[in-house]
Amino acid sequence: MGLGLRFSAFHRTSPDRLWSTIEEFFHNKNRQICAELPDRRTFPRWDFYEPANEWTILDVGYTASVQDRTEWRELMSFITRELAGVGFIFFVYDGDYWGYELENNGLIVDQFVQFPDEGAVYWPTDTDLSGNPSVLTRFFPWLSKQFLAPYLIQKPSPNMANIRQEVIDLGEAWDIKPHPTDEFTRGNECAILDFLKALRIPVRSEDNYVRFTPKLHRSIWMSRKAI
Repeated sequence: MGLGLRFSAFHRTSPDRLWSTIEEFFHNKNRQICAELPDRRTFPRWDFYEPANEWTILDVGYTASVQDRTEWRELMSFITRELAGVGFIFFVYDGDYWGYELENNGLIVDQFVQFPDEGAVYWPTDTDLSGNPSVLTRFFPWLSKQFLAPYLIQKPSPNMANIRQEVIDLGEAWDIKPHPTDEFTRGNECAILDFLKALRIPVRSEDNYVRFTPKLHRSIWMSRKAI
């Protein structure tokens, strides 16, 4: 099993404001939130990190549950709308591919999935999943479209004719570093790391895992069902 990652990053948002907004969201759903793990219960754990580089990270843990992913997107819309801010959803699916969803004021403004054939599995949507450097530079002006574009090259889909050789050829052409100074090739399970570093999101690699560098602010556990 490869790298599984699922977290949100909010630009210029304090963890306390983020926490109060999340608390309101789940209170409206009659969901229980605990500062400590309840005895003999399997509540998901969420970690809030201290702000760094103008980003506040919320690590929600990896899950393959469609229900959890749907609620995560609903929560993101609520947070960015209530805080009138900008936030990302990031994921890595079993080390196979990564993607993001960018929201502003409760609206999805950009989406990217590295493998378009698999994208609809993670983001059920009819919209474009190829990523838009022009949108990203509007919110993060230290980046340029030319610099971002190599990160947003999706893996080509081979046609069924001569599939074996074509898969090899496409993979070799695509699976290179977006920039010579990057740490990982596009096909590496930690490839998302170079993109996150370009956004100045405070992360590092450790033993083929993504680690968040800021100090942990607080952890919470919450029920999956209404109490």
